[in-house]
Amino acid sequence: MADTTVSSDLNVEQWADDEFYEYVRANQFAFLMGSTQNSVIQVKEELTKDAGDQLTFSLVSRLTGDGVEGDNALAGNEEALGNSGCKVTVNQLRHGVVVGQFEKIKTKLDLLNAAKTMLKLWNMEKLRNLFIARLLSPCTDGLTTYSAATEVQKDAWCAANNPSVGNERILFGASKANYSGDHSADLLKIDGTADDAHQSIIRLLKRLAQAASPSVRPVVVPSSSESVGGERYYALMGSLPYRDLQANFETVLSNADVRGDQNKIFTGDSIKVGNVICIEIPEMDRTPANGGCLLENVGDSATTEVEPIFLVGAQALLMAWAARTSFKTDDWDYQNKRGVAVAEIRGCRKATFNSFQHGLVTGYVSAVGD
Repeated sequence: MADTTVSSDLNVEQWADDEFYEYVRANQFAFLMGSTQNSVIQVKEELTKDAGDQLTFSLVSRLTGDGVEGDNALAGNEEALGNSGCKVTVNQLRHGVVVGQFEKIKTKLDLLNAAKTMLKLWNMEKLRNLFIARLLSPCTDGLTTYSAATEVQKDAWCAANNPSVGNERILFGASKANYSGDHSADLLKIDGTADDAHQSIIRLLKRLAQAASPSVRPVVVPSSSESVGGERYYALMGSLPYRDLQANFETVLSNADVRGDQNKIFTGDSIKVGNVICIEIPEMDRTPANGGCLLENVGDSATTEVEPIFLVGAQALLMAWAARTSFKTDDWDYQNKRGVAVAEIRGCRKATFNSFQHGLVTGYVSAVGD
């Protein structure tokens, strides 16, 4: 009698599909990802079914007109819907692990299991670092990393995001007056005393998002049995700015938050300033490899170390997947060496609308090292 066995190919494919969902869910930005225009990181997968290496996202601004009342004519009083397209180009990303026969990895599935943890961590780190680099991009293309951007590109980005009073999408320190259009010169105006992260900066970033034209749309969260819905923004920052925000907010938390171990002073949970949820992303600290997130010692006359805060709303980042995670195995050297490779095809960029960043306001604050 012959026993039925499951094809190893089927096991590999099933494992790959599970691994894809697992590493995406485990990413620190996962709670911001979604498929709709209401998501901070809008994700589309049309290219997994259709041919092409580019996907166009529709960027739509909110309506601001008054409409009509009663029997007043609507014809001729309609409002033009602000809209634009933003293209995301995808590319293939691969990595692999090789194990020799001496290490007792003798079957494909054993090899996959041995590589599973490290490949998942590698995928998570690459995706997280990609999001951080795109958020920090100081270029109107929404792609160029901070470390690769020229001074001309940074100044052009500043100009595009501060075209007139009331439409600022960049904040240097605690004051709008620090803006001049010279990116490097404006960073030098940030000092370590008044320009560290505190709630007045968070509130100012929110007001800039609301006053911009078109405004940065908040994320609309529906009500549920466990939480109250409404409009929300998120402020993403590294551990050092978050440290300063928490210290400056500690009096409020000690007086206004719950008593005992559940107080945010002790739990380290996110801090809420109005309807802005402040989130700590430790990897944003001092990580030049992530695209230049460390803005330390800017210029010869810098007085403090500077790091970013990203106040994000809907459609801040756009991501396209053309092929989900897949795994391939190979044997060579007289079957002594066995390798497994992971690959996927994806792309991401900061959403841009007429050259300015669409779904976020970038703030720069002092963040002196511990």
